Amino acid sequence: MSSSEKFARQRQLVEIGPAGQERLQASTLRLSADLDEWGVTCALLYGTAAGMKAPVPVSKKGRGLGGAPPVHISASLREAFRHPVARGVGWGAATALASALDVLNIRAPKAAKPQSPPQVSS
Repeated sequence: MSSSEKFARQRQLVEIGPAGQERLQASTLRLSADLDEWGVTCALLYGTAAGMKAPVPVSKKGRGLGGAPPVHISASLREAFRHPVARGVGWGAATALASALDVLNIRAPKAAKPQSPPQVSS
């Protein structure tokens, strides 16, 4: 399958388009320094599937793979996963998404605040 065929769906998306896909393919995935093995694996799978290059590991204190600044993962996301494997996969997916959104200059929407259930009158 050619690169053109592989990313045809992404090129059709308004949020990405042909220019965005070119930017993704020209970019290197940023990985947070605090990802565990599950997180790194998941982020690499998602990021490279989107067309991003895998980072070259470097060891710099406070830096992620490829020497990139760590990707911010919100406290609410950190608290959402209780099991370590689920946390690693969730953080990895969130890291890949944050890296792609950054390349595409798309700001992630703010999370909606939970609403109280409607009051039922008797």
